[in-house]
Amino acid sequence: MAKRKKLNKRVVILLAAFGVVLGAGIVVLGLSMLPKDPLASFRAGQKAFEAGKEACDAGKYELADTRFRRAVQKFAEAADADKADPQYPFNVAEVNWEWRNVRSITQTARNERIIQAHNWLMKALQRKPDHVPSLKLLCEVRWEGGFGAMRFIEAADKLLEIEQSEPQTYYHRALAKTALAATDS
Repeated sequence: MAKRKKLNKRVVILLAAFGVVLGAGIVVLGLSMLPKDPLASFRAGQKAFEAGKEACDAGKYELADTRFRRAVQKFAEAADADKADPQYPFNVAEVNWEWRNVRSITQTARNERIIQAHNWLMKALQRKPDHVPSLKLLCEVRWEGGFGAMRFIEAADKLLEIEQSEPQTYYHRALAKTALAATDS
């Protein structure tokens, strides 16, 4: 008679444990790849944005920085989940624009927030070119963010085509045109 080899109990336990860990990893990976709910991400982003503004007002700049970072992450998730709604990229831009006011960030980080706000506004306007809140914020970003008079005038013209009752935009547009005229002569 041939002798049967016994399996080592330790090997069996290790193989079973490895199988359980591998199975759990596959389940977690599968769940993370499911589409995200844009409304849930939006609500979480809104909550983080409000907490960031409150922390900034209270002078807790490190906490504000963390909350704004979380808000950007959640609004960006919502924007990725819903590729048609311009509101989600607008929200990311709005957070970045507010985030630039946190006193604890460096000038380089502040400039990055301004550029990110501009880029997300452009994404919102690609989704819906006549999205008025995005156009208003784009005018503000280009006016205060140092994008130049010509780029501001382009944004202001788009906004004023849609909504003529914007006196501040008319005023800033006139200043930008004056600055351009002064540099041309």
